[in-house]
Amino acid sequence: MSYSLRINAAGDLDIASGVMKLVRGIDKLTQDLSCFLREPYGTDRFHVLYGSILDQYVGSIVNNLAEHEIRAEAIRVLSAYQQIQLAAMKANPSKFDLDELLDTVESVNVKVSYDAVYVSVRFRTASQKVGTVQGVVSV
Repeated sequence: MSYSLRINAAGDLDIASGVMKLVRGIDKLTQDLSCFLREPYGTDRFHVLYGSILDQYVGSIVNNLAEHEIRAEAIRVLSAYQQIQLAAMKANPSKFDLDELLDTVESVNVKVSYDAVYVSVRFRTASQKVGTVQGVVSV
């Protein structure tokens, strides 16, 4: 089982009584996917697939084509995350718990406004637990 440092609702590390909190399982997967969707593409030179171009759609024309492109970008991001997980799992299978492995993307819902892009993803883990992640990119 792997873990990450927990990020609170304000986007900061979650610290209680001087101790950083950890996140595991489906909560870790949800947090990871949220970070992948919200982080601008190309910001991590060590993980070239990290991030999305969702920020480029903020302020764009709101139509069906934009929604389709945003949905495709969300799916690309989730696929990139799966590729990273697969490579890490091949290197060290005992590191992962079934609750934190992205198995299936069940749906991707998109809402576009002039100042924000909203993406909601319903997914299933390898342990067959269902989760939802919200990605909001705004100016």
